[in-house]
Amino acid sequence: MKTKLLYIAQNTIEGNIIKDELNERNIACYITGSSLQAGIGELPIDAMFSKVYVKEEDFESAKVFIKEYKVNQKLDKPGNWICDFCKENSPNYITSCWNCSKEKGINLNS
Repeated sequence: MKTKLLYIAQNTIEGNIIKDELNERNIACYITGSSLQAGIGELPIDAMFSKVYVKEEDFESAKVFIKEYKVNQKLDKPGNWICDFCKENSPNYITSCWNCSKEKGINLNS
């Protein structure tokens, strides 16, 4: 199985957000480099970034998602929202909680 580098995330959280969003679109992917962040100072500067890889055959559809993701970041409403389910903070430019994958604004009393 051949893979291609799709995106270099700023940190592990962003890498996992992208991974979860791609998985929801049935695009298999994996992240590398997230466990290397503890070695910053001893490793090259690019080690602090998480790298998201996808299968070569999924690369074009994954690129479409990344393009939309970048547009949403530019339109970013500053700040975070708090998940109704797990109470974690997520950036406003995503609609699913990075921690539990529940949609933004899900009512627990339903």
